[in-house]
Amino acid sequence: MLNNLKLLIISWLFLLIAPGTVQSDADKGPSMKENYASLLTIYNAISGQPERGIQSRKFYLQNFKPAIAPAALQKLTISDLGYLFEANDTVIFHNPDADYIDDMQKILHELESREAIENRHLAALQEAYIASCQFEKAKRMVDQKNVEYLQSVPEIHRLNGLEEGQSTIWVFEGGTLKQRSFSIPKKGPFILVASNPLCGFCRAAAKAISKDVRWSEIFKKHSYWITSGSGKLHTEHFERWSKSYPQLPVALGGVTPPFPEFDSSLVPMFYFFLNGELKKSAPGWSPKKRHPHMDEYLAAIGFK
Repeated sequence: MLNNLKLLIISWLFLLIAPGTVQSDADKGPSMKENYASLLTIYNAISGQPERGIQSRKFYLQNFKPAIAPAALQKLTISDLGYLFEANDTVIFHNPDADYIDDMQKILHELESREAIENRHLAALQEAYIASCQFEKAKRMVDQKNVEYLQSVPEIHRLNGLEEGQSTIWVFEGGTLKQRSFSIPKKGPFILVASNPLCGFCRAAAKAISKDVRWSEIFKKHSYWITSGSGKLHTEHFERWSKSYPQLPVALGGVTPPFPEFDSSLVPMFYFFLNGELKKSAPGWSPKKRHPHMDEYLAAIGFK
């Protein structure tokens, strides 16, 4: 009788606990795979790069960042680590910040400890270093790994004594990548062009400006063409640009943008300044005809 009573009590307690256990499992929320699918949905639903970066970063911090803790990483399956890596890589594409790159290093360390790391993982880490202008680390990977899937990185020449937050650019010169300080001039006219040597519209703009005697002279003295950092250096394309359009100086942008409104999501993008103040901005270029408003924009910064 007593034993039967004990069994009845145990059964009753199990019925009380079990629903709570089931509910706890349900409270775990979406899987890593489902969260990654949601991140891609956000990525594809938003067209503007700045807003896309903001929303994807917000989602990452809420749904993926907690899994980066060492104890949490160790509990993930290799499959989940893969989805975590892909999510991290997606966010770095728009936000190559040191914190996210540190997360990637931790994920890859865990994959490596399980002998599950692949060449593409290391290639992505090198691209993240390049996108964040950590060129020395990118070059060190080449020197240490000595494998074909990593990009070749030229010799790096950094400026010393830069203030925190100082805007810089990187210029390809004689097989080296040189860092220079950069800021919008406080006096006189200036034109900043968000561009990319791989962009056909940017090359069409450069070609048209170079052929116009007046425009060419103005842009030669008062402009800079800046390409925002990405995971690819494309050294040969920068060198080809410099040979084709020597009067249009081009550089790779640093981590800190030259001014807050600078947007490289649409290239070419022209910014016209006078005495440090932004007067006009104009996106795009038609490859088949002369820009109809260029003289108007130049007039706005003093070129009548």
